[in-house]
Amino acid sequence: MALRIRVLLENHKGAGADKSLKARPGLSLLVEDESTSILFDTGPDDSFMQNASAMGIDLSDVSAVVLSHGHYDHCGGVPWLPDNSRIICHPDIARERYAAMTFLGITRKIKKLSCEVDYSRYRMMYTRDPLPIGENFIWSGEIPVVAPAAYGLFGGHAAEPDASLAEGG
Repeated sequence: MALRIRVLLENHKGAGADKSLKARPGLSLLVEDESTSILFDTGPDDSFMQNASAMGIDLSDVSAVVLSHGHYDHCGGVPWLPDNSRIICHPDIARERYAAMTFLGITRKIKKLSCEVDYSRYRMMYTRDPLPIGENFIWSGEIPVVAPAAYGLFGGHAAEPDASLAEGG
C-alpha cells in the first residue's frame, strides 16, 4: 500500500515552494492510497481549492472530507466544496466558538473562531466514535484529553471552555 499526503494549504510556504501557491492560516491536506482520497480540513477559505488546481489535483471525487475541529482556519473552506460532499466530523462542529482572554478573573471574548457554514448541503456524518473511511483509513472520533486546555470559549450567554483540539481527525 502506498500512502501519499499532499499539503494543499499551510500557514507558510516552504523555501522553494511554487510562487503561485497561497499560504493562509490553517491547514488542508489530501491523504490518498490506491482506492481512497480524504480531504483533511479545508483551511479558512477557497485557497485549498486554488492550490489544488495549481498543483494539478482534481478534488471532484474525494471519498470523504474530514474536519478535525470547528475553528475557521480548519473548516472555513467548506462552502466551496461541491454540494452533497461526504463530510465526517464531531457533532459539535457548528458550535459558536471564540478566542478569549481572562484578566483579573474576568473573561472576555476577543475573536470569533467558528465560521458560519450551511452544512445542510452536504452528506454529514456526525460522530464521536471511530468510523472506517475506506479500507485503510479510520476517523478517530473524539479523543479523550487527560488535562484539557481551553483554546477559547463556546459562544452564548453561558460560555464554557472550548477544548476543541480533542474533537477528532
